[in-house]
Amino acid sequence: MVEDPDLHIITVGTKPSQRYDMVLAALECGKHVYTCLPFATSAQQAKAMRDKQWEKGVVGVADAQFRWVPATRHLKELIDAGKLGDFYQATLHMQLPLLAYDGFVYPYCVQSETQKPYTWLGEANSGGSACNFGSHALLNLMYLFGEIEEVIGTMDTFCKEWKLTDGRTVRPQTPDIAAALVRFRKGGI
Repeated sequence: MVEDPDLHIITVGTKPSQRYDMVLAALECGKHVYTCLPFATSAQQAKAMRDKQWEKGVVGVADAQFRWVPATRHLKELIDAGKLGDFYQATLHMQLPLLAYDGFVYPYCVQSETQKPYTWLGEANSGGSACNFGSHALLNLMYLFGEIEEVIGTMDTFCKEWKLTDGRTVRPQTPDIAAALVRFRKGGI
């Protein structure tokens, strides 16, 4: 695909741990790239992708979809119009369980004729974790309130075993809980 002269934009929608090589291959061939967060599993990978994008003079986009939700767009309009007053503090809670014991596994994908959970979210170095989803939240907050100046946080794995409906047990190696406190450059936390 990256060598096809009729394609100008490549979308990389694989799991995060597979994105790096695909993004670099597309950039190397002079393609614009659209990928979701997290687009890299390390700062070193992120810098390499950025440098290749600049070297090739193409556009690379990492996007989190929350900013396109109509309610978020409306909130941004209200903030920009000054209708909510001075910004001091906002609270955002996201609850997207990697696995819950009621049989729901986030997310399901259809493989063949059966549904299977994305157990790769629990694999070390997969790019999947509570921080994966947290990056979507941070990008959304930046869209609403501007650049972040400082962040402190913590993460941990509380659900030590995932009991799947097919009888298997998975022991996740990734954090399933993350919390962060951020300070925005324009003020407010």
